Amino acid sequence: MAASNVQNPSELEGLIFISWAGETSRRVGNALRDLIRNTIQTANPWMSDSDLNKGARWRKDIETKLNSALAGVVVLTPGNRPSGERCIQLASSSDVWWCCTKFGGNSFEGQRE
Repeated sequence: MAASNVQNPSELEGLIFISWAGETSRRVGNALRDLIRNTIQTANPWMSDSDLNKGARWRKDIETKLNSALAGVVVLTPGNRPSGERCIQLASSSDVWWCCTKFGGNSFEGQRE
């Protein structure tokens, strides 16, 4: 979906898409979103938990933001490894520059959230 379908194009400037799965990953993602918003004036971090309007067509909105992002962050935790791997696969199929962040634990093997 093209960025031209967005009502306010300025909201896409410096868009950073934050991908999460699971409670711990959501909390870390929200903290990262707040940190980016408060420290990088030109960045516009977007995360579905905080920025997706209630009742919105979530799939369409997420696709628009993902396709319009300059960069993305996948938040990985020991408990979201399978979902995190799907996020990485999604990221590798887009033109967005991605960064994966690991939070908690020494290994993902055998740990659940």
